[in-house]
Amino acid sequence: MLLICTHPLDNYLTELKTKSMNNLLDDNTTPTLLNNNQDIAAANNLRININESIKAIRAGLLGILILIGFTMIGLIIGLSQNKVDPTYIYIEGGFMIMLYLVALIVSLKNNSVGLLTGLISYLLYIGLSTYLIPESIMKGILIKIIVIFLISKGLLHTQKLKEYIQKLKAIQLTAEDTRLIQKLKELPKIKYIKK
Repeated sequence: MLLICTHPLDNYLTELKTKSMNNLLDDNTTPTLLNNNQDIAAANNLRININESIKAIRAGLLGILILIGFTMIGLIIGLSQNKVDPTYIYIEGGFMIMLYLVALIVSLKNNSVGLLTGLISYLLYIGLSTYLIPESIMKGILIKIIVIFLISKGLLHTQKLKEYIQKLKAIQLTAEDTRLIQKLKELPKIKYIKK
C-alpha cells in the first residue's frame, strides 16, 4: 500500500520539478572545464547544498500533501460523529482541501509561492480554529509543529536553491544538471583529478 501512496507523489513531484525551474535554468548552458581539484571541490560543495535544498523543498511539498490527508481524515471522522451538521463539515473540509490543492498547483509554476500559500492557509486555519475552540490548539500539536517546520524549511530552501544555482552557473552547470534540478533530483558529485 505504501507504494500506491507514494507513486502519485512521485508523478506530481516530477511534473512540478520540470515546470518550476524553467525560468531560472538555461538548457543551453555550456559547461566549463574544471582544471583543478579546488574548482571541483567548490562545485561539489555547491552540488551538496543544492541537493539539501531539493530535499527540503520536496519535504515541504510532502507537508502540504500530509495536510490534505489529515484534512480528509478529519472530514471522515467529523461526519461519523454526528455532533455537527454535515453541511458545515463539508464546507470546512472542502474549503481547506481546495486551499491546499491550490497551493500544490501554484507550486507547479513557483515552489516558493506554492509553499507560502500552503503555510499561510494552514496558519490561518489553526488561528481560526483556536479562536473558535481554544482547546483545539493542543490537539495534534506535534503534527502541527512537524508540518509547519517542513513547509517553512522548504520555503526557506527555495530561496537558497536559487542562490546556489547562480553560483554553480559561474563554476559549472551542465545541461544534465539543469534537467536534474528541474525534476528536483539530486546532482551527482564531480570526480577529482588524479595527479
